Amino acid sequence: MFSISIEESAPTSSSEQPSVYGRIVATGLNERFLLPVHYWGPEEYSAQWLAAIDELLSGANRAVLVTSICPPDDPDFGMCWVLYREGKTVYVQNCLLFPEQLSKLADRSELTELVGPRQTVSEDGEQISEWRTTVADIAHFRATATRR
Repeated sequence: MFSISIEESAPTSSSEQPSVYGRIVATGLNERFLLPVHYWGPEEYSAQWLAAIDELLSGANRAVLVTSICPPDDPDFGMCWVLYREGKTVYVQNCLLFPEQLSKLADRSELTELVGPRQTVSEDGEQISEWRTTVADIAHFRATATRR
């Protein structure tokens, strides 16, 4: 099983960034997250996810699904989910994008270059959390997803 979607507007105070809720689902994973929409709107996130999934289904070994991004002239931390394809299995990991990475980003077609190959152990020797899905499950999601 696999899906990623935008659910609804999130309540914000006047001092917070406007946001919407998103959700990612894979085997053993069902997580709700906030998508800030001050730079990219919901349509940009959805379009980026579908384009990245298309690349993965076309044979790429990884895809980056951005869940938080800031303007290039005001780099802040970003967040994403990375899909690592190994044969018919796809591993899903959450990833933090650092300001120095995002400041080098000329356009979103280079997002995959911001993350390296799949690792299962951190620099500190800790197991990296990851979930599994399949290429077939991602293809099923893509076949039912529409661009907004």
